[in-house]
Amino acid sequence: MTDDILFFFDREPPGLALFELLFEQTMARWPSSTLRVQKTQITFSDPRGYLFASRPRRRGGGLMVSFGLSAPLESPRLFAVANPAPGRYTHHVQVRDSSELDDELMRWISWSHDDMAARQRRERK
Repeated sequence: MTDDILFFFDREPPGLALFELLFEQTMARWPSSTLRVQKTQITFSDPRGYLFASRPRRRGGGLMVSFGLSAPLESPRLFAVANPAPGRYTHHVQVRDSSELDDELMRWISWSHDDMAARQRRERK
């Protein structure tokens, strides 16, 4: 892990362990992804942002995993769903245990990756 990622999680070691697993799973699927560490989140881009990791603001700790889709999902696993723009829904999942970084969550992230790649192709035309 880079120094900026270690600094991002300096007060949240369990979050770092979850992030490391998310990082491994994500990079195995999309090795061309790049990371941008900001003050409040870490963005995975390929080339557009499709996955965002942050520290939860509320109790419970762990890792907040966010991703965007063109339609809202319904699942009890979702912490929140926001509609920041027409046809754009940001989904937030609070991950407290490594078992929650499962196939279902990775499928949702894959959909987000595909949505952003399609958007990128449309903008090039």
